[in-house]
This record gives sequence, C-alpha cells and structure tokens, in this order.
Amino acid sequence: MTTLLGVLLGLGLDLISSVVFWRKSSIPVRTSSPTPVHRISALLRDRLTQAGMERVSVAVFAVLSVFIGMVAGSVIFGVTSVAPLGFAAGTLGVAVPWLVTGWRALARKKARRTLWPDVVDTLVSSVRSGLALPEGVAALAQTGPLTMRGSFSDFERSYRSTGNFSVVLDEL
Repeated sequence: MTTLLGVLLGLGLDLISSVVFWRKSSIPVRTSSPTPVHRISALLRDRLTQAGMERVSVAVFAVLSVFIGMVAGSVIFGVTSVAPLGFAAGTLGVAVPWLVTGWRALARKKARRTLWPDVVDTLVSSVRSGLALPEGVAALAQTGPLTMRGSFSDFERSYRSTGNFSVVLDEL
C-alpha cells in the first residue's frame, strides 16, 4: 500500500511539474490525408490544449504514460508475483495520465461555460456602443474574463495580422 501511495504521489508531482517544465513540440507538417497516427496525435493535442497543458508535447505525454504503466506493473508484479495482476496494474498505469487529462479538460470546459454569459454581455455592449464586431471581440483581450483573455489576445494578434475575421474566429 505504501508503494502504491508513493507511485501515486510521484505521478501527481510529475503531472504538476509537466505543465511548468516541458516545452511544446513543433507542429508537424500535415499531409493531404492524415494517417491514423496523425489523427490520434491531433486528438491528443486537442485534449492536452483543453486541459491547459499546451506546452506538453504529445510524444512526451505518450512516453510518460508508458513509463507510469511500466512502473506500476513492475511494482505490483514485484510485490505479488502474479503476472496478470502486474499486467492489469500496468494497463491502469498507462490509462491514469489519459484520465487525469480528460478530467482536467472537462473541469476547464465547465469553468469556461460559466464565463460565456459575461463574454456575450460584454460583446453586446461593445457592439451597441458602436464598435465593429471584430473590434469588440478583440477588445475582450482587455475587458473579458481573466481566464479567457489569453485566447482573445491571440485572436486580436491574428486578426491584426491577417484581417480575415471568419478564419480567425474559427481558430478562436
């Protein structure tokens, strides 16, 4: 039991430090028809972004998941000497980072869902005061909710550089 608690503590500390220390990987060049690996990588990249872990690369996350699974399986097999139990613990260890990322993404999604009425009210009042819709959305980088200002500042920067509202709005 103590070993399991130690492994879980290490996992928690590793996930917390991953947000601070790991850098975002470079974006791969897409081909015309993405392979299943690229689709899985894109889905995982979206999940990591939704969970607030943009700087963690997909490869590092996958390696970390496998490493945790190997450690969990090895520890349980070493303690019990039962191979199926070690395999089950290893499988669970691989799944834990994926589950934690999913839970974080869901929690952030719920938190942002409660902020959207404020965003819409601010946007409506800026349009009523005479600002154009793109300028009103860009103004949310300074007047919107604190947790969403980064996204709106990215929108503002992209809109200033491209001038294409619909494309930049889709990115937002």
